[in-house]
Amino acid sequence: MEPWRRNLYFSWLSQLLCILGFSAAFPFIPYYLEEIGIVDPDQVTLWTGYITTGGSLSMAIFAPIWGSLADRYGRKIMVERAAFIGAIIIFLMAFAQNAPQLLALRTIQGAFTGTVAAFTTLVACSTPRKYIGFTLGLMQMAVFSGSSGGPLLGGFVADAFGYRTAFVVCAVMLLIGGIIAWRLVDEIFVPSERRRASLMDGVRSLLSQRAILIMTTVIFSLQFTGSMVRPMMPIYMQQLQTDPSYLATMAGLIQGGTALSSAIAAALIGRLSDRIGHRLVLILCSLGAAAAYLPQSLVATSAQLLALNVLLGFFLGGLLPSANAVIALAVSDGRQGATYGITASAGAAGRAFGPVLGSAVAISQSIRALFPTAAVLYTLIAIWVAVALPGRKRLGTERTRPED
Repeated sequence: MEPWRRNLYFSWLSQLLCILGFSAAFPFIPYYLEEIGIVDPDQVTLWTGYITTGGSLSMAIFAPIWGSLADRYGRKIMVERAAFIGAIIIFLMAFAQNAPQLLALRTIQGAFTGTVAAFTTLVACSTPRKYIGFTLGLMQMAVFSGSSGGPLLGGFVADAFGYRTAFVVCAVMLLIGGIIAWRLVDEIFVPSERRRASLMDGVRSLLSQRAILIMTTVIFSLQFTGSMVRPMMPIYMQQLQTDPSYLATMAGLIQGGTALSSAIAAALIGRLSDRIGHRLVLILCSLGAAAAYLPQSLVATSAQLLALNVLLGFFLGGLLPSANAVIALAVSDGRQGATYGITASAGAAGRAFGPVLGSAVAISQSIRALFPTAAVLYTLIAIWVAVALPGRKRLGTERTRPED
């Protein structure tokens, strides 16, 4: 087996376990807040937004720094840093006594984690050019698979043993994922003057390449729109009068079902985008996501919400792999870490500010108003890609990559 394939498979497994760890408890943050003393529904909504924003904002600040360090010292060590430190911090969340403590831990976690960007850089640097869409789609499949299994696992654990136990499960999954990366993923990294790119070098590289700049805005917009709605979903389910004894399980089922369909789509569409072009896939999937979001404002039951979110997940599954593939084709060798760090920062910034708008809309109007808002934003993303992104023949085809 070729070394890049071996690394891909073990990276996939490690990423899967890390995302299982991150996602096993976080869908139930609103319920955990109620357990540790927040009783007013508006305060639960506000603190949910604060906690989601705190972690994403700190990640937005630190992601470019970690990306630049990856180009200097290697990409594998960045994966290990994210997994092991994440395991420690999430374990401590099981002992939070109030909302400010949970916010502080979530903010620290955002500063030191980021396995998705770390693995994306590691895998993209060693993958032959002709397989880049498939490879990044497969890695995104690991992300979505973990995101689907995590809420289901967390929902079962939370309902059976309590929310604090779910955080312990998160930590164990991250620890196992980190050990796999440490022991089984190999990286041949030879530092050079070219690879010793500073943070400012990465910024200048970003600003000098149109496709990367466009994809940075797309990634920000995708994460902003998704995070505007996602933290409010458990509260929306309460309004739909889901049986309280199965509320966490149903919340996990909806998020898990969405992520599962995204995982399947990521692998299928990742391979397809290598053939028909990443730009076209971005446009079609953005429009599909808009169409799937719009009717969610009209649902009357959790089952209807589940069906629409499974459909939504299919379109979401094609977006990030295609955006990352465009970046991989355009970025210069030796600057992958810095560039993916900057785009990860943009995504984290989107996740930071999205919940702020989501909370404001939910409080000032209603949670149902979030869904048509998201549909409009996804439509604007499709228009932006269609107008601004160059055709596939112009997306950095001059750059050489290792061949199979």
